[in-house]
Amino acid sequence: STGSLLRLMHVHVSDHEQMGQLHQLLKYSREAMWHYLNAASSPPLPPKIEKARSQNYELVPEDRPLLLRTFMKEAGTHAIAVGLPEKIHFAFDAERVRLSLAWRGRFLDARGTWFERFTPPAKPLGDGMLQFPPGLLIAPLKAAADPWPTSVPVQFRGYRLDQRGIPTFLYRLANHDIEERITAGDQSQLIRHLTLRHDTDDVRLWIRPLVGKSLSRKGPFQYATASGTTVSVHGLSEPGKLRQQSDTNSDWIMPLPTAATTKIELRYQW
Repeated sequence: STGSLLRLMHVHVSDHEQMGQLHQLLKYSREAMWHYLNAASSPPLPPKIEKARSQNYELVPEDRPLLLRTFMKEAGTHAIAVGLPEKIHFAFDAERVRLSLAWRGRFLDARGTWFERFTPPAKPLGDGMLQFPPGLLIAPLKAAADPWPTSVPVQFRGYRLDQRGIPTFLYRLANHDIEERITAGDQSQLIRHLTLRHDTDDVRLWIRPLVGKSLSRKGPFQYATASGTTVSVHGLSEPGKLRQQSDTNSDWIMPLPTAATTKIELRYQW
């Protein structure tokens, strides 16, 4: 037994009889371990682990939102997945500081995140995936014709929860403190509530609400993609500009006011 083995390990080397017993126990231990490993190609897991693996770990937001820090293909290794009771869900990439993905229906299964040693990327269980364009939603531009920046220094400062459990993401970009709160609206809409504050107006920021193929204008502050995704912007006075970036891609950009505080609302329907 293990206890006998430990007791024998404290004997003097000169005690030949007990040392012989120790060598015999070690021999039997090696043989027993080898037999266990070769008994099957996949040795059975301990009962408690088997029980944990067999349970259902689907996360279902009912009365309050659910948050899961995990890995996701679309949101990277610093993903913050948020499930809303309205069955509108999204994933925020805390490393690149951007909203990456939204979907409808079922939320996520947490078993891989909680129990797999090499955590596989979590996959949305629902449907109606909406992938947001790579890069930042807001960026500095010197002129409307300038290409959208691919790299802008941005600092993620975490998030805070309101009384309903909805997170507000906090980050700083180009001398601006930005708060982004994401909620579900009527008719399965996703709404991004943005608040920008700054002390100086030496940098002019622009927002890019929509990127895609063949964007069409639905109103002064509303555009749609060929696939049917519609975005409307509320809180700005300038409708912005539709730009053709390539033969197959265009974007809609809008200048942000230089006021000390700016509040914007983006509504996504898909």
